[in-house]
Amino acid sequence: MKDDMLQILINDHNFLKGQIANKDIEMADLKTQLRITKVTLTKTEEALNDEIKQRQVDLDEVNKEDEKIQQRFDDFQLKNETLKNQLQEAKTKYDALKKELDELKAKIKRLKTLKTM
Repeated sequence: MKDDMLQILINDHNFLKGQIANKDIEMADLKTQLRITKVTLTKTEEALNDEIKQRQVDLDEVNKEDEKIQQRFDDFQLKNETLKNQLQEAKTKYDALKKELDELKAKIKRLKTLKTM
């Protein structure tokens, strides 16, 4: 009976050693997978960081171009206002000269009328 118990204990011990060995192999495989995953994540993170840097460079270029366009737009608006003012001044002068011309024509007509009398 002692021999049977001893044999059962030896069998249980060997079974548990086998289970431990299997778990050690499983853990080694998981560690390898974890290392591979970490490398993949690191490469992905680096690629994303590079992409972010490039996008920032692109955004900076777009912002610079936007500033140039905004400056040109502001310049055109200023020119437009200046031209509107000049046009208004020209219209005012034209109206004044037309009025003066009409007055002169009226005087000439009166003078002709007086001369024929």
